Amino acid sequence: MRLAGPVAVVLIAIAIAVIGSTMFHHASTAPSVSSNWGGYAATARGSTASVSFGAASATWRQPKLRCTKDDAGAASSVWVGIGGYNTKSQRLDQVGTEADCSMAAQPIYDSWYELLPAGAVRLPVTVRPGDAITASVRLEESGREVRLRLADRTLGTSVTRYLAVSRSDSTSAEWIVEAPATCNRTLCRTLPLADFGTVTFSGISVTGNGHTGTLSDPHWAAERILLLPAAAHAYSPGARQRPVGAAKSRAGALASGLSERGASFVVTWEASVPRDVWRLLVRPMPRPRSPALPLVSGCHPASPALSCFSDGARGVSYSKASRSTRTNSVPRTAAVSA
Repeated sequence: MRLAGPVAVVLIAIAIAVIGSTMFHHASTAPSVSSNWGGYAATARGSTASVSFGAASATWRQPKLRCTKDDAGAASSVWVGIGGYNTKSQRLDQVGTEADCSMAAQPIYDSWYELLPAGAVRLPVTVRPGDAITASVRLEESGREVRLRLADRTLGTSVTRYLAVSRSDSTSAEWIVEAPATCNRTLCRTLPLADFGTVTFSGISVTGNGHTGTLSDPHWAAERILLLPAAAHAYSPGARQRPVGAAKSRAGALASGLSERGASFVVTWEASVPRDVWRLLVRPMPRPRSPALPLVSGCHPASPALSCFSDGARGVSYSKASRSTRTNSVPRTAAVSA
């Protein structure tokens, strides 16, 4: 139903109230819109400013999925990362958790990291709904190594990876709920966003130019991102020639305003958000350069639901059942504590 006149004004007011709850402050007046990301990115203030982000971290409780027969194949991931926000970016270093609905409509939970444009790699950290998860990404001073850490604070387990990289994108840091994609040799399509309910990112910390603060720190800008499956723009660092299509779903994810100190915010799953309302609430995104994901045919970049993880650089896929994963980067240390 199209919105017109007073009805549109009322619904827009409701949407603004939902997105910028009175419990939160520092709400952006012009959030960005994307078909696959919802959350926040820290970037430099203004076109002439420059910030090199070296670390990002946050804590969240793993959401419990609601999977019905209509949700089979839906997917969601929660992660912290550095790089990838700029439409010309070719790199994104990220670590987080996955919660998907299998083809039998059963929830599946997992943990992973990804150094885009290479594929996702499973981490040996068991994840259960309700567990407190802390994730962090840090670029080492040499610029040739990234430190990724994921901890299940409820179970008392953690894993740390030191991975060699040729280069990283330090122009942004992110705290995101994502609708992952599935790909074949010619096309990548965003999957329907699984019903995760809500995710609260808390204890947010970010370091830029050697200074550490929260998202509301005046040394950088906090860019709010709203997930709308019908949006023209999809984030896909390392894009080449295969476009990302829109999900066959109307489900989206709304990021709230920031808490008073800028250290937390909430992302809420929405079954359907009227596109007319989104158009009036958000600014258009610049057209990306050939958005695509360089993945192996049939592989899901970060979802165990399709039982496939990949090394995008070498074109090798790995079966979930084998529990055998490799990356194009050699870990210096892989410590797991119980």
